[in-house]
Amino acid sequence: MKMTIRTFTACLVAITLLTAAPLALAQPAQGSGPEGAGECSRGGARAGFLEQLDLTDEQKERMKEQRKANREKMKELMGSLRNERNALRDELKKPDASMDSVAGTVAKMKTVQSEMIDQRVNGFLTMKEILTPEQFQKLLELKEQRKHRGGKRRMEKKHHMRGDWD
Repeated sequence: MKMTIRTFTACLVAITLLTAAPLALAQPAQGSGPEGAGECSRGGARAGFLEQLDLTDEQKERMKEQRKANREKMKELMGSLRNERNALRDELKKPDASMDSVAGTVAKMKTVQSEMIDQRVNGFLTMKEILTPEQFQKLLELKEQRKHRGGKRRMEKKHHMRGDWD
């Protein structure tokens, strides 16, 4: 009996981790511009990226449409995943819960997570089609710079929180 409880607990933890990670990564940016036109809550960082790429008016419009469509699809997928997660949670609370009883719900969750990954990749490839090769290269460079800058800020915050720095 103890082994069954341990196995059950391990499965529950694994499922929770598997569902939480993609949700954290798949959160769409919160739009603060007209119709969420790409400005996110970090001071319009995405809009800043686009301004640095010198987009044509047509490219700006296509990017706006692409982001809107992507945001709508991700919202739908996240709602589906949330529903399946709730169904799994309800099933796991039952006294007779087993891997067989949750297998269908887990399979549905995996399918939705896979669709979310596909959506992110398709959105990226669509953006790549909209941009010229030079603009796309510049976007990659800007993202890399931002990534390094963000890492430095996290380290500074971590050290400050521990009291290592004043």
